[in-house]
Amino acid sequence: MKKLSLAALLLVAATVLGATVLREPVADAATAVLQSNIVGPLDGNGNVKVHEQGTASVQGTVSSRPAAPGSTWFASELVHYSSDVPLAGPTSTAINITSLTASTLPTEPADLYLDAYTEPGSADTCDTVPREDYFAYNAYVVQHVTEPFSVAFPTPLRLKAPEGKKVCLVARTYDGLFVSASGFFDD
Repeated sequence: MKKLSLAALLLVAATVLGATVLREPVADAATAVLQSNIVGPLDGNGNVKVHEQGTASVQGTVSSRPAAPGSTWFASELVHYSSDVPLAGPTSTAINITSLTASTLPTEPADLYLDAYTEPGSADTCDTVPREDYFAYNAYVVQHVTEPFSVAFPTPLRLKAPEGKKVCLVARTYDGLFVSASGFFDD
């Protein structure tokens, strides 16, 4: 209580002092700044010279907000009993995951695994079996799904294959789930 009253007293004293005793020195200092006269370097019209002159040149795109992704993807699949179900790919660009939704079948709780593996650069499907080149095994795992859930990734989960390869995103479970995922492709 004493600290509060001391702080209030100091605040009142500073206000009174600033409004009365120090009013003229502060006003005089502000006036001196406003009345300054720049003597050089000046150009022929009396304006202050600056180093860079002319029109600014900008290369590239100038934007105040991010552009929408050029190529989006969406998948909604029944993932069941030890099967890998492709969600996106194969692509040589990065797979960005922005949202994921899953709900269980009426049997029992389930675990959801998202995996990424590579295919040869010439692949046009994600069907290579056996899959030996997982580079993001268990990239995202949700354990014991008992009720529908949804998650958004403000910073996308990004999966990109090495040079000369393509990436596939698959969902896997040992039970049964309905899985929906979406995102976009980029370099």
